[in-house]
Amino acid sequence: MTIIHKIFTFFYFFLSLQFALAQTVTLQNLQTSQAVHNATVVVEGENTQIITDTNGNFTFNCSRDKIQIRISHVSYETLQAEINCNDLPKILYLTPNDILLNQVTVQAFESKKILLKTAGAIATISPKTLKQSDQSSLVQAFNTLSGVRMEERANGSYRISIRGSSLRSPFNIRNVKMYWNNVPLTKSDGETLINLIDPEMVGNVEVIKGPASSLYGAGNGGAVLFQTSPLQYQQNHIEVNNTLGSYGLWKSSVGATQSWGKNGVQFRYNHHESDGYRDHNSLSREMFNFNGFFDLEKAGTVRVATFFTLLDYQIPGGLNADQRAENPRQARPGSAAQNASIENQMSMTGIDYALPLSEKWEMKAAMSITTINFVNPFNTNFKTENQTGFSIRPQLIYTTSIGKNSNRKLQWVSGMESQFTGVDAKVFGNNEGEKDTLQFADYIEPRYALVFTQASIDLPKNITATVGASYNTVQYDIERVNHLGDFSENNIHFEGAFTPRIAVVKTWKDKFAAHGSVSWGFSPPSLSEIRTSEGSINSALQAEEGTNYEVGFRLNGQPFQADVVLFSLQLKDAFVSKTAENGTILFENAGVTSNKGIEMMLNYKLLRNKNAIQFLQQFDVNLAYTYNHFRFKDYLKEGVDFSGNIYTGVAPHILNLGINLTTKPGVFTHLNYNFTDAIPLNDANTVFANTYSLVNVKIGYSQYFNRFEAVVFGGVNNLLNESYSLGNDLNPFGGRYFQPAAERNFYGGAQLKFLF
Repeated sequence: MTIIHKIFTFFYFFLSLQFALAQTVTLQNLQTSQAVHNATVVVEGENTQIITDTNGNFTFNCSRDKIQIRISHVSYETLQAEINCNDLPKILYLTPNDILLNQVTVQAFESKKILLKTAGAIATISPKTLKQSDQSSLVQAFNTLSGVRMEERANGSYRISIRGSSLRSPFNIRNVKMYWNNVPLTKSDGETLINLIDPEMVGNVEVIKGPASSLYGAGNGGAVLFQTSPLQYQQNHIEVNNTLGSYGLWKSSVGATQSWGKNGVQFRYNHHESDGYRDHNSLSREMFNFNGFFDLEKAGTVRVATFFTLLDYQIPGGLNADQRAENPRQARPGSAAQNASIENQMSMTGIDYALPLSEKWEMKAAMSITTINFVNPFNTNFKTENQTGFSIRPQLIYTTSIGKNSNRKLQWVSGMESQFTGVDAKVFGNNEGEKDTLQFADYIEPRYALVFTQASIDLPKNITATVGASYNTVQYDIERVNHLGDFSENNIHFEGAFTPRIAVVKTWKDKFAAHGSVSWGFSPPSLSEIRTSEGSINSALQAEEGTNYEVGFRLNGQPFQADVVLFSLQLKDAFVSKTAENGTILFENAGVTSNKGIEMMLNYKLLRNKNAIQFLQQFDVNLAYTYNHFRFKDYLKEGVDFSGNIYTGVAPHILNLGINLTTKPGVFTHLNYNFTDAIPLNDANTVFANTYSLVNVKIGYSQYFNRFEAVVFGGVNNLLNESYSLGNDLNPFGGRYFQPAAERNFYGGAQLKFLF
């Protein structure tokens, strides 16, 4: 063998070895399966960085049995995983983390399309946004959205307003339908106990603003769709979180996630306690949560979500102006003596099942079982409730292409939703926080049924039209035995409502979209509005009906993105509330209201560094602005004409500004500014809550080393030390309007994730 031949053979062997070790993997968006380009891949032990190409591909040398890789992209959650070179996956998935990205696919109205190509006022809360606060509540995350306001009247007491819908929600959440992994979270009595959910359980949120009855049933405010984090293709890990803060805040959790292929399970325990800013305002919550996603191949997919929550919080009550000026931290007189508080034990198991029947047909079914034990000593009485609820939501989906070699689709979805709850309720006297003589006992059966159908078709010129409708029925059957043993029965049935929706959207080159819709809404009284806390049955209440017109525009540019909606929501028989002398909250229909407004969300990426070695990696500015021109149109109350007055409980102007900064060493900063205009607190518009400006700041440091991901953080809420109420009582007796919120307060904590 000549020397030239030997050299040739050596180089041939060397090149062959290198070729054998070179492996190519494709990176895709978990929600849309689109290629993720310009992502940075770092292989353990190598100083070089690999950038994915336009097809999402990257090539690297897999020279050992197992290696660690870290994949990062400014628009996605960072993925750190262990790769087995002997069983190398062909595709890896990243989860989007931006709000208005073209990559984000929404589930609202069964669209399964990118937000740009979906008709309707729909906003999303990403996992990244959820982590930008102390995560003691969802308040800051929801308030980053235009047209949406989440309030915290007291420690653990929340309500959500979408286009003014909290006017009829003195406590809990009403007039907004909520789902958890496609399972109804709202009970058949029309209320949602969102304080039983820990923010760390939430992976993604979609908010539909305005009537969504055509597919989701009762509720003129809209719908909120909660999703847990995708479990398939996740990095296996154990995670421990701990946060300490002012006013006795202590929040901790431990969780584990294990995935294999398209399957995954997750266990999590959360603990949350706080003394609260005010007297008699402590909170304690324990939560156990399990999530599972299972791919049964030809038998379909199953997602299981179950949680058990123990919640106990005290109710300080509203203060009048003099009491607030004297001491904003005091509780309402009598609240502590009577131990005004709520103890709630809730378990919920939901199953979401999907089965492809053919290339064009798919069947889905979501069902749940819920149990609730509720104890509520109040200033005037002592209530207990035991509830057992069941829900089911089956549907059929048909999807087909229009014409040969066409990307246009026709989709038709039809289904139903049925909910039933059995409620064993008793009301006693309250003797210094202890049950006294039985006043009356009720057995209640709230029933809710919904039948819906919707067709969506892609037309030429990038136009998509959607037509849908539903039929809703609600009834409350109440059997009562009073303290004398007398029996009475009340059967309250609301006439079925037909609620259609028509929507159209047109896009231009995946950069700009215009959409418009007309929708009709139906919102009957909740059980708490029909059956008041002292036991009276308000059978005179009529269902609230709404007609919503809206037009919107979306721009998906680089670096600027925008989402603007103009709407007009006309309500008939809108609800208003008032508080009697004994603290009982009463409701009545207020005639006609006219709610018009503008909702605007802007996102400007001042910096998105494609070069992963530069110091400054990300600099974003997000702005959400809401203008509400809400008026009573025809409202006569006790001989006084309130027509033309501003809608009670709604601020005319709300602005939320967010600034997010990330650096290569791992230092990050989140700044949130919220301005809320003066809010009328009574129907006569003679009392207003003052305007206020809130500034919240969170600073932290995140770093990966070996198999660990560590995050340390600290923050301050209400940096400017504003005096304000985050949730007020409307039309209260004795002028008890105010629920003072916390002064400047601090927190800090750490998160540790171990990858295995």
